[in-house]
Amino acid sequence: MSQAMLIINPSSGKELGKKHATLAEETLATRFQTVDVRFTEKEHDATEFARHAAQSNYDAVIAMGGDGTVNEVITGIAEQPHRPTLGIVPLGTVNDLSRALHIPTDPEEAIQI
Repeated sequence: MSQAMLIINPSSGKELGKKHATLAEETLATRFQTVDVRFTEKEHDATEFARHAAQSNYDAVIAMGGDGTVNEVITGIAEQPHRPTLGIVPLGTVNDLSRALHIPTDPEEAIQI
């Protein structure tokens, strides 16, 4: 069974996480049998969610937020024996990593890829 975890920082990009959560979940549901959606509430939530996904052998983890959220997700999976495929939907102000990787800064475009 294929599984993805969508980790959303609802405060990123002027609360854009909440706005785009449904589209992201629906899009992932066309590619994965199970989509586990998690909203961060405090610092390090994204790290813990991502670590859980890696330890539970999820196929993919998608970080939906700014550079801080992406950093936390990477931290959560980096040292795990199983590292799920990482997806990024940039919602922050700067989005340095996403820009460097040529990920579209428009959330809807990023969700589609």
